[in-house]
Amino acid sequence: MLRFSRVPSIARARAARLLPLALLATALFSPPAAAGEAFAWLDRMSNAIQDLNYRGTFVYQHNGKLDAMRIMHRGGEDSRQRLFALSGAAREVIRDQEGVTCILSDSKAVMVDRSLPRGPFAALPRDLEQLSRHYRFSLGDSDRMLQRRSQVVVIEPRDDYRYGYRFWLDSEHALPLRSELVTASGAALEQMMFTRLEVVKQIDDADLRPELGGEHFTRYEGPAAAAQEIPADADSGWEFAWLPPGFELRGHNWHGMPVSGQRVEHWVFGDGLATVSVYIEARDENTPPGLQGLSNMGAVNAMGRALEGYHVIVVGEVPAVTAERLALGVRRSE
Repeated sequence: MLRFSRVPSIARARAARLLPLALLATALFSPPAAAGEAFAWLDRMSNAIQDLNYRGTFVYQHNGKLDAMRIMHRGGEDSRQRLFALSGAAREVIRDQEGVTCILSDSKAVMVDRSLPRGPFAALPRDLEQLSRHYRFSLGDSDRMLQRRSQVVVIEPRDDYRYGYRFWLDSEHALPLRSELVTASGAALEQMMFTRLEVVKQIDDADLRPELGGEHFTRYEGPAAAAQEIPADADSGWEFAWLPPGFELRGHNWHGMPVSGQRVEHWVFGDGLATVSVYIEARDENTPPGLQGLSNMGAVNAMGRALEGYHVIVVGEVPAVTAERLALGVRRSE
């Protein structure tokens, strides 16, 4: 059973029947020049995050906690990244072309997952007009961070079904010196801010090797290797009565859970920035009930419900109303 405590992190069609309505929609949703400038900054940020060699320390405020982290990143074709916690229990995260490895000292565990995304802006969509239907892009004022000039870029959601973002981008390299995940009303849910950042010519292999781990650590492999992709047009016997505007099917597969071997059907929906997952698993009288109702961990919200001998979980970095409404709209196909 996939429970919320174990979770790490269709198509929409519109037709304009009358010409005036079509013209009005074009006027409302065509991105203005300022949005294009903001998107150009975000494109630079996406490239900088992936391609540059950099190292530094940052603080991450989330779910009422404040974590300090050290980062080492090597860009290019041999991209590799290492995060090391400077506060709380010692832990490391290694990202490379193969996936993500988490090393947890307090539980003596090494967790490997080859399916985790590389972050929402690692592959920023190029279709600004499509994104502009659901977000407003704008430039804020110039600011100073770490004694550097920075450009503020704002992404505002047009509805309550997704979050927005604010970025303070280094004017020279476009790396994010500070970022915030915000609600539709502008309240910050999560914040990240660098306290030191260097762009360097190279990152040595030794800087990217984990410090933790050893013979007393237990290794856990994620289910991605055994995942079975399902064709987009396949009828799985389930349908979704509601999706947030702009959300489309991004992935659909079966997972075999590592311990129980139970198969879980998994859908991923997204609008180009936000993503949400739906998991459905068959249940019987011997299976624990799992998550029922709403639950959250900071910006991540989940909704679980029992449905005709199955358990449905919707989870993602989306508002609670999105997770709840999507979960309540899951039903058996007629």
